[in-house]
Amino acid sequence: MSEVERHQAELSPAEIEGFKRRLESQRDDLRLRIRSLRGEVAPPGGDEQTTDDGTLLEEREEALGQIPVAEAQLAQIEKALARIASGTYGVSEVSGRPIPHDRLEALPSATTLVGERVP
Repeated sequence: MSEVERHQAELSPAEIEGFKRRLESQRDDLRLRIRSLRGEVAPPGGDEQTTDDGTLLEEREEALGQIPVAEAQLAQIEKALARIASGTYGVSEVSGRPIPHDRLEALPSATTLVGERVP
């Protein structure tokens, strides 16, 4: 039995389904957040201005900085969901070793062990 198969046996189908539901919920939340952030950086639609230009510019810059972070988080979540679909969830994509259950509980989108770097 390979390391991946051995670890798959350690994660029950119910546990994998639970991680999948959490990841799907996080994915949906991030999609909404990204949509909201993009709305914040869009040019104002009305003639009324309720804040001064400096505040508006600061808010837009902050939103612009948050978009790539949220998009990177979304990509990681989608990658984890793809790994569930392919049967490789819970196994490091770097070393092939099982990702500890505690790490998956804390970060369901984890695809590596702590300290490993994706080449």
